[in-house]
Formats: sequence, C-alpha cells, structure tokens
Amino acid sequence: MIMVYKLLFVIILIIGNLICSQYKTEKSRRKYITFSAIVLGLQSALRNVAVGADTYNYYLKFEAVKSTTWQEVFKSFPDTYLYGDGKDPGYLLLEKIFQIFSGDFRVFLFLISIVFFYAYAKLLLRYTNNTLEVLTANLGYLALFYGFYSITGLRQTLSVALSILFLFSFIDKNYKKCILLFIVAFIIHKSSIFLLLVPVLYSVNKSKLLLCLYSIAFVVFLIGRNYFVNLALVASEYEAVEIPLPILLDVFYFVISLFLWNRLKFEKNREILSLFNVFCLTFAWIPLLGNDSPLMRVILYFNIYVLVLLPRAIARTSFYRNELFFCINIFFMYYAIKSHSEYKFFWENMQLLDHYL
Repeated sequence: MIMVYKLLFVIILIIGNLICSQYKTEKSRRKYITFSAIVLGLQSALRNVAVGADTYNYYLKFEAVKSTTWQEVFKSFPDTYLYGDGKDPGYLLLEKIFQIFSGDFRVFLFLISIVFFYAYAKLLLRYTNNTLEVLTANLGYLALFYGFYSITGLRQTLSVALSILFLFSFIDKNYKKCILLFIVAFIIHKSSIFLLLVPVLYSVNKSKLLLCLYSIAFVVFLIGRNYFVNLALVASEYEAVEIPLPILLDVFYFVISLFLWNRLKFEKNREILSLFNVFCLTFAWIPLLGNDSPLMRVILYFNIYVLVLLPRAIARTSFYRNELFFCINIFFMYYAIKSHSEYKFFWENMQLLDHYL
C-alpha cells in the first residue's frame, strides 16, 4: 500500500504532463503548474494524522490550544524572547486565530497545504520554461522533499513557504513586504533567522568566488562534522549523539551542485545565477546533513531551489538533453517510490508510530 499510493501520485503527475505538453504553450505550462500544486496539496492535506513523524503530535498540540487562553498566548512572546522559556510563539498565535473560524485540524492542514503549494507554484511559474521542466521539478519534490513538507513538519513547512515569498519580495524590491514575511516566518520557526543570509547571497555578483568559499567550508565541515553536529544538538537542547551521514543524499547534492555550476556559469539571466548562489550554500552544508541533525532544518531554506535550477541546467545542455531529463526523472521516481514512509488517507485506518504508543 505504501508503494501503491506513491506510484499513483507519480502517475497522476505524469499523465497531467502528457496532456498539457501536447499544446506547448505558456497557458498549458501554467495549467500544469496549477494542476501539480492541487494534486500535491491534496496529497498533503488529506493525509491521516498518523502519517509522518510529527503530524499526530501537531494534532495533539492543536487540540491543546483550544483550552489555552488568549492571555497565555500573548504571554508566550515575552516568555520566549525575553526569558528563553518556550519556542515559536507565532505558531501558537496562528493556531489560536485559526480556531476562531474552525476547530477542525483537518481544515488547518488544508491551510498549511494551500500556503506552501501557493509558494511552490509561484516558484515554478517564475523559473520554469515548459511542462517537462515542471514535471522534473514535481518528481524532484516527491523524491527530495515529500518526506518533510508533505507529511511531517507544519511550522517549518510554513516558514519555508514564507521564505520563498520573502525572496521574491526582495527581488521585486518590495522591502516592506520582505520585512513582514521575515518577522512572521521567524516567530513561527526560529530557524528562519537564516533567511537573513538569502539577500546577502543573492546580491553577490561573483558566483565563482562564492563557490570557492563554499568549497573551503565544505572541507572544514567534513573534517569537524561530529563537533558541529553535536554543537547544534546541544544548542537545540538535544542529547549529543552520533548521526549517520546520508551517503546517497550527500553524493546527490555534491554532484548536482557541480553540474549546476558547470551548466549555469554562462547563464545570461542574472536572476538565475543569483538563485544558484542561494542554493549552493547546500554544497557547503552537505557534510552536516542527517535525518536527526538540527542543521538539516537550516538547509531547507536553500536547497528547495534545486527543483527549478536542475531543469534549467539540463535545458542548457546541448548534447543528450532529452536523455538527461529521462535519467534524472527515472532516478527521482525510483527514489520517491522506494521511500519507506507510509501514507494513508484520513478516512482509512492507520496505526500510530511506535513512539506514540
């Protein structure tokens, strides 16, 4: 059943691509992006609360907020930022405001899904050129990001969505909106503080120099991996433990980062090169990745852009372009379907994970 549902969503996205790609127009690209966002959004919003590591925990917290007073909600802000007691009070405030209109957690999941996939659709609209690039981005999402944004984290899913809109506001020089989005993202998830790096990295004109600095950081982080990961664990109030290096994921990001630089370094569109600067922090961060590493959360604000940069880079390849698209899409489909995370819709019976029992 695990593989059947994932295969079903992959097939739906491929069929949608085949239908829309027949027309090869800007309108068909936009329609396919809308279709993709709706399909992926429904996949996330209609999940059982037992799906993912944290969904049920968020459900329990949502129910607990119903008995939390407004005074306690507002008090959580000074408690968190002045006395260090508590975390991310903005998410608590969001839940309380939402419960004025609905006390149904299912509807709340729909809200999270709408916000995230609205930002996702905006990203694809801005940086893809055709339906094949959109399909590659969709399959890349299912392979690389489905396990977090679609079935687990709610707070950071929101903050990453806001980070995408934050970047667009900065590019469009709408600085008031930019500041507002940063504040909202930060009070929802404190890791959003790293968003302050985005305008800096985006504004750097010397991508080659930046890549050299990233390479030095890569070596430093690789040598001192255990030290930096344990430092982050202690800072996050977790016990320092050894976290295995996800070899396949690390190799993927390493190879892709080099491939993107090789293909995009002569890109005439300055916005694409600037986006590469933001994404390529992932290259430096590779040694620190790991499923239980708090530093994994930091990179989520930067590696999301691989979804549009990779199709762009392949499209700039003059030889074996179609073969490259085919191979990377096959890899993404394999990686997405082989994942062991179970999925069931909310109307189906599903046992909670062991740590809830």
